[in-house]
Amino acid sequence: ALEGVRDAPTDFYRHFSLGWFNYNSGRVQEAIPAYEEALRLNPKYRMTYWNLTEALDRLGRDGERKHVSELAIPHFERWLLLHPNDQFARAQYATFLLYAGHREQALATLEPLFTASDVDGLALYTISVLYMHLGDPVAAIRALDRAVAAGFSHIELLKSDPNFAPLASNSEFQNLIERMNYESA
Repeated sequence: ALEGVRDAPTDFYRHFSLGWFNYNSGRVQEAIPAYEEALRLNPKYRMTYWNLTEALDRLGRDGERKHVSELAIPHFERWLLLHPNDQFARAQYATFLLYAGHREQALATLEPLFTASDVDGLALYTISVLYMHLGDPVAAIRALDRAVAAGFSHIELLKSDPNFAPLASNSEFQNLIERMNYESA
């Protein structure tokens, strides 16, 4: 990925890919400048906002996370106007609203997703993370349970996500992990 950036330093997607590679290789701190450069080169690519915010959240850099979330909100509002059925984008949008300090608007955005019967697994996983940020582990576990039922199977992501560390000793959470282990075997 680094070689790709060297070969095409003005290609935003090369920087985005470098950020993704660093983040997913456990080098979260190194992902941030790559995502920031990707945003500088193309401020309209919404997934860069998401990935950068994830990295900032993982490092506890809440002030920067809030700033990036505020920048992301108009891009996600535009996207959702054009793609109103994109459940994952709607869950991301709710997350940005929360990070930007708009708790009630985030909850209002989440409600239709949380109560709908046909929500995809990734959107439900994202909702569960948001509920952990809201301090509602019961709703987070309900969303996770629905995510698994909807096909979410990224058990390593779930196990490594620090947002769920407070649930490590929760019996419902442990049962969910066991069920995922069983279903993936």
